[in-house]
Amino acid sequence: MPDTKLQNVLHDLFRKENPLREFATFSDPSFDLSLTSLRSKIVLFTVFLGIFVCPIFAGFYYWLGDDTNALLCVSGCVLAIIILGLVWKTRRYRLARELLLMGSFAIIVALCIRLGGAASPVIMWLAICPTVAIMTEGYKSSLVWTSITIVTVIGLYVLTELQISFPVSPITDLTLLNTVSSASLLLVFFLALAGYERVNLKLMRQLDESYRHIQRLATIDELTGAINRRELLRRLETEISRAKRTNIPFSLCILDIDHFKNINDAYGHPAGDTVLIELCRFIESEIRDVDIFGRYGGEEFLLLLPSADLRLAEAMAERLRKKIASRKHGHLEKQRITVSIGLTEYKPDERAFTVIARADQALYRAKEAGRNRIQVVG
Repeated sequence: MPDTKLQNVLHDLFRKENPLREFATFSDPSFDLSLTSLRSKIVLFTVFLGIFVCPIFAGFYYWLGDDTNALLCVSGCVLAIIILGLVWKTRRYRLARELLLMGSFAIIVALCIRLGGAASPVIMWLAICPTVAIMTEGYKSSLVWTSITIVTVIGLYVLTELQISFPVSPITDLTLLNTVSSASLLLVFFLALAGYERVNLKLMRQLDESYRHIQRLATIDELTGAINRRELLRRLETEISRAKRTNIPFSLCILDIDHFKNINDAYGHPAGDTVLIELCRFIESEIRDVDIFGRYGGEEFLLLLPSADLRLAEAMAERLRKKIASRKHGHLEKQRITVSIGLTEYKPDERAFTVIARADQALYRAKEAGRNRIQVVG
C-alpha cells in the first residue's frame, strides 16, 4: 500500500492542471488516461465515420432515383457535423453521444419505413446503435438501446404483417440495394472496430508507459536519481532471502557525508543538492554492476555488496572512500567532500532492520573517531 507521500504524487500527477501531467502522459499532453477519454474518442471517431459514410449513401440513393432517402442520408451528415461542432465548442461528449444515437436511430427507422418496413434491406443497420452504445457508454446503455431496437424491429414486423401500407420507394433493384446494404454494414462494422482497437491500443500504451513512470517515482529518489529508501529495503530483503538459500555472504555499508550541514550553510542548499547528485553518480560509476546503491535519507546512503564477505567489503569500501576524498568539486572552491562509512556483514537468520542497525552503529563510531574513515562491526 503506497504511503501518503506517494498517494499525493499520484494524485498530483494526474490532475489536469498539473504541468507534470504532460510528462506523465509523455508525447500527448491532451491524452487523458481514463475510460471517459477512451469513450469520448470513440464518439468522435463515430461522428467522423458518419460524415464520411452518409454522403456516399446519399449519392447511392440519388443514383437509384430515391431523392427522399438521399435527403435522409444528407440529414445524417448534417447531424454529424452539428454534433462535431457541439463537441468542439462545449466538450459535452455525453450529450453528443445521445444526439448521435437518437439521430442515427431515427434516420435508420425512417429509411426502413420508406423501404418496406420489416422487409427493408436496411433494417439490419439498427444494430449500429447498440454497438455504438456499448463502445461509448458501456453495457447498461447498450442494453437500453438493444431493447429499443428489438421493440422497433418487432413493431415494424407487426405493421408489415397487418399489411399497413408503407410509402412506396421508386427503387426497383432491391437485390442491389440489399447487397450494398449488407456489404456496407460489414465495412462500417469493420471500420468501427478497427477505430475502437486503435484508440484502445493507444490508451493501453499510454497506461503502460505511465505505469512504468509511476513505478520509477516509487523506487527512485527524485533529487539524485538513485534508488530510494523504499526500494533499498526491498532489495535488502531480496538479498537476505538469497543469502539464506545459498549461504553466500553479503555486506552492507551506510555512508554519510561529513559536515554536510556546513556545506549547505556556506554555499547554499542548491550547492548541497549538487554535491548529493554528483556523489551518487560518482559512486554508481565506481561500484560493481551487482552492487546496490541508493539514498537512504538526507546525506546518508546505503550500499549493498552481494557475495562479499567482511574482508572483501572493507577493501572495496576503503577504495571508494579514498576516491571520494580525492575528488575535486569546482563549485565548492577548495573544500573536499569526505564520507564516513559504517560496515557490517549479514549474519544467518538476521532480519533487515538488525543488519541496518549494526551498520548504523558502525557509522556512529566512525564519526566519533574523527570522520572520513571506515568502521567495521562484525
